[in-house]
Amino acid sequence: MLFDTHCHLSLVIKNKIDINYIIKNALNKSVTSIFDISAGIADFVIRRALVKEVTEKHGCTIYLSAGIPPYFCDKRIPGDIDEVKEQAEGEKSVVGIGEIGLDYFHDYGEKSQQISLFIEQIEVANKLNLPIVVHTREADADLVETLKHHQTLKNGIIHCFSSGIPTVKKLLDLGFYISFAGNVTYKKSGRIQDAAGYVPDDRYLIETDSPYLSPAVYRGKPNEPAYIAETAIFLAGLRGIELEFLADQTAENARMVLGIGDEK
Repeated sequence: MLFDTHCHLSLVIKNKIDINYIIKNALNKSVTSIFDISAGIADFVIRRALVKEVTEKHGCTIYLSAGIPPYFCDKRIPGDIDEVKEQAEGEKSVVGIGEIGLDYFHDYGEKSQQISLFIEQIEVANKLNLPIVVHTREADADLVETLKHHQTLKNGIIHCFSSGIPTVKKLLDLGFYISFAGNVTYKKSGRIQDAAGYVPDDRYLIETDSPYLSPAVYRGKPNEPAYIAETAIFLAGLRGIELEFLADQTAENARMVLGIGDEK
């Protein structure tokens, strides 16, 4: 059974793809658990209703996160962090704070603003005893330094890992799980593939980041949870293991980092 540890269902359906079709496709590919990740305070409200609907109809286990991504760092509103805390406390399916982190590739405001927003949400996660889901892009040095000085009680997930072995070593030393998305399957992703082969069995995860980063065979099309099967096949080959072992191991790793029960 496969566990998609990072997707955005509310953004998937913006591509005019029916949510019921998406979930049926996922179940047909043995994707039985999905971690649906927040893209901000307003997005959480939409996702909470959507997830309730599809869970009741299809029986797929869907977990939620609450959090404010770095692209809101220069658009903050009073009480935003309190709202994240209230959303996480008020919904039992919330199992993490995210996605949060640092993104220096895009012009999302000053680096100091991003770091401040990141730290404030690490503090929320610690208050609620929840792991964090980390977005990072071209910010490895500041990410590692921030996590060193603002440690998380429950560690968390580095989502869509896109760097190499030197960075992954530092993040593993800090206790984080490393998640790989469809971009690991691309021909020019050598350093990501090196990292994917390096991470120990008990610390790696797989995700789609739907609707983004479709695996190579679907590149150019909107991603969806069902496509995680292609990433799983690729990673099993890369690591020299059976697909069933990879599926079971990554699902178990997801349950461990998120502190949830066995959903097999």
